[in-house]
Amino acid sequence: MRPRLPPATGYAFRNRAGQVTYVGRASGAGNPDRVLARRLSRGHDHSQEGLTPHVIAVQKMYAANRGAEEFFIEAFRDRGASLVVSYIDAFIAELME
Repeated sequence: MRPRLPPATGYAFRNRAGQVTYVGRASGAGNPDRVLARRLSRGHDHSQEGLTPHVIAVQKMYAANRGAEEFFIEAFRDRGASLVVSYIDAFIAELME
């Protein structure tokens, strides 16, 4: 029997104008708001004054959460959001040049 993994939480930072500036994911047992609070309490490269974190989705599996994160990134970009890219995104973009 496979061990049961904790659910995964997708979240976004919104600026004061309500625009999404970052999409991320966190995992852990418990209420999604508490999971997100624990993630942010460890420090976050994209957290700054004027940005508010919001839970945007909860998935039962880590792999589903990774896919949902990419889905939300693309969906917000398609709607014109100017998202902060992660270090991995920047590295991949540099390799593709």
